Amino acid sequence: MKLQIIEDESQKIEGFETIMTSQSLNLDNVPDNSCEIIIAKQALDSTASAQESLGKICSKVRLGGSVVISGTELRCFFKNVINGIIDENSASVLVGKSLSLSSVDSVKNALRSLGFFVKSSTINGVSYEITAERKPAG
Repeated sequence: MKLQIIEDESQKIEGFETIMTSQSLNLDNVPDNSCEIIIAKQALDSTASAQESLGKICSKVRLGGSVVISGTELRCFFKNVINGIIDENSASVLVGKSLSLSSVDSVKNALRSLGFFVKSSTINGVSYEITAERKPAG
């Protein structure tokens, strides 16, 4: 199964099952270890507990499967606010719609603790994207 977790319909990818982000990410209808790839755009930002949601997402990835997680990089966001690159109104909108923001390092460490190998991580502006693979046992 290919699964995407997205904020709105405009982000849909053909050939992927779709779940919309929510405060308490509900993946009950997705069997554990069933996904060859999960793409989660801003999914952690939209949930009350980023760590809990990441655990839910990762439990659905099968051995050798991949996850692509993107979100707002906490440190870069605040650095840009302090330096005036992001204006106060734009910052307020983003903070108002986000329930949790994470640093790229904390997400990578959490992925590693869940048995994933981080293949790549990038930061573009205030957004991060991490690609990780679930390591086979052994």
